[in-house]
Amino acid sequence: MLGSFATSDHNLLQWTLNVKTSRSISEHVVLDYAKADYTTIKSELAKTCWSEVLQGDAEHMWSTFRDMLTKLMNTHIPQRTVKEGIKRKPQWMSYKALRLIKKKHRLYAKYKNNKHPAYMKAAKEADM
Repeated sequence: MLGSFATSDHNLLQWTLNVKTSRSISEHVVLDYAKADYTTIKSELAKTCWSEVLQGDAEHMWSTFRDMLTKLMNTHIPQRTVKEGIKRKPQWMSYKALRLIKKKHRLYAKYKNNKHPAYMKAAKEADM
């Protein structure tokens, strides 16, 4: 036991837990929309006579449209393999933004540390 918690009658407990984990990296295939041939897809859709293709009830028309779009996607959008389990930054995030986020996390960790001088100063000012 570490003693009492500030002015409370509760006690603090601390322990160390050693756990061994295995990290599996799985791969799956996704469509690479950044390298898609959108002009060909648009021209194929423009060539389609929709009044002939979309006939019947709504469910049949939807499945026909979905199948046509899926076929175009599979032929004109390349695929790439993505590995799961590897932590990367999001594609939209710049390295400068990533650096600033890491800085924010470090500062927050210091703020949470009740032995840090900045925390002690803020706590002292809050008690006044």
